[in-house]
Amino acid sequence: MNKVRAALAVLAAATGFLVFASPASATTWCVPDFFAGCPDNGSNQVSLAGSPSDRLEAAMNDFLTGVDLTPDTILLAPGTISDPVTITASGVGTDDLLIQGAGRESTTLTSGNTGNNYLINLNGSSREITFKDLAILVPENFPNTNAPGSAVQSNGDNFESVDLVTENVAGAPPNNYSSGGFENIINGGTFRDVRVFGRNGATFSRAFNSFTCGSAGQTVLENVSITSSREAVDSSCVSVPVSMDRVSISGAAFPVQASNGADLNAANLLIESDAAPPVDIYANSNNGLTDVRINHATIVATGDPAQPAIRATVPNVATAVDSINVLVENSIITGFSNSWNYTAPVSPTRGNVDLAVRYSNVELTGAGGGDVTADTATGNIAGAPGFAGITDYELAAESSAVDAGDPAATLPAFDLAGAARPVDGNRDGTTVRDMGAFEFVPESLPCSGWCPGRPTCEEDPAVCPAPEDTVAPTVSKLKFRYRAGKGGVLRFRVSEAVTAKVVLRPKRKPGRKTVRFTRMTSRAKSVKIKLGKRRLKPGRYTIRILATDKAGHKSKPLTKTVKAR
Repeated sequence: MNKVRAALAVLAAATGFLVFASPASATTWCVPDFFAGCPDNGSNQVSLAGSPSDRLEAAMNDFLTGVDLTPDTILLAPGTISDPVTITASGVGTDDLLIQGAGRESTTLTSGNTGNNYLINLNGSSREITFKDLAILVPENFPNTNAPGSAVQSNGDNFESVDLVTENVAGAPPNNYSSGGFENIINGGTFRDVRVFGRNGATFSRAFNSFTCGSAGQTVLENVSITSSREAVDSSCVSVPVSMDRVSISGAAFPVQASNGADLNAANLLIESDAAPPVDIYANSNNGLTDVRINHATIVATGDPAQPAIRATVPNVATAVDSINVLVENSIITGFSNSWNYTAPVSPTRGNVDLAVRYSNVELTGAGGGDVTADTATGNIAGAPGFAGITDYELAAESSAVDAGDPAATLPAFDLAGAARPVDGNRDGTTVRDMGAFEFVPESLPCSGWCPGRPTCEEDPAVCPAPEDTVAPTVSKLKFRYRAGKGGVLRFRVSEAVTAKVVLRPKRKPGRKTVRFTRMTSRAKSVKIKLGKRRLKPGRYTIRILATDKAGHKSKPLTKTVKAR
């Protein structure tokens, strides 16, 4: 035992860690030191590295905690932590990690970097990292010439209740660039309750973008606002679908872009247009169908009304062999000379553009031509949408868009503001969802048919709240099959609508990487994940699946050891 203690003491001196001789288990680090929210309780740890940023990186890259499949935690004190260059997560450490601040108004991560680099770089880490309750600040001194720096490069990581802020003003022409935001999202990730904005005239070049797509995962944006970025959301990854729910975008020249085999699903979307088409779709490569689905959007021409609201283009080049499919439902598109512009070459070897607009308040005017189709015969209306105010895009009581959505639709169950839908907004006794991003809720409701099992409407005039979800989801029926060089499949079943996180961690063999997937489901179903022929190396893996429902309830982890042959 004395030899073990001596070895640990030497290791502590070499690495700058306080080391506790105990079995591997979940670890909580206090950065930059113990504080009221992270006291010295005998189990919390601190790093003895030099600066606060060194201490944060030491905790992020800690290798003493071992592998126990239980997430570790870093609690950040109120204040600002500034790294001279980049806050980097390296390859050491395999358990998932939560980095939690004291609130986005209290804890800030920033950098003193003046070269082409990232403020936070997570690409080298094999663990899934979650940043929560803090701000990430791109400072004024960040590069803004030919190769501007960016705030974050991530790899299947998560950001929750985070402000992404820039004070980096674009440089002078011709090198008038500004720094990027979540510039390189690799293998997807989750962004919930995230605000992207600038100060003092600064703006991001891109808010959410992927230069390196990766081969798996899903990019999920929920309750996100973007107010200062030239390009807001760019979906161009064949293998990484993009899901948007409750997203508002203003002040962006290019709000939503999708291209070359992208899979984009957007609900409860609010866009105030600028100088370009709010939704711009392009396909000129042999990457498969580019599929864009928009549900309950409000798209308003606050910029150049001569630009179409939706532009879909297949150019007449040899590589443009795949088509574009666009579906717009339950939406409001207003103020544009043309609601869409769609063009595709007349050719049997080139892709087509197929557009469908249903149950929407939209002027059925468009431009373009070629091998294109437009299905606009179902449930559409035209005319002024009847907003509550000039810049208030909620619906007024007299709006023709109230109770005019798809009567058969069941999702989404909430609107952009988080209000439940559908509501019987016109009080005719039939509950139908509204068009647009906001559901109109009248001040009072009819007394028949509301709130079964609750007080009468005279006693409780509020809209019936959804029944409280008290049941955690379950994951079952896990099946795995994989053969190197041929690929395989992973199947499991979930009991309800969930976000499922899947981790395949190699056992006892160096040189093999941890593989992660995230899948969202809208109901109870069997989930199938295809595994490419080069995705896994032969050997044993531990599969761990954790499902979280919309109420935040987590399933019991389903764990199984399997063999890739």
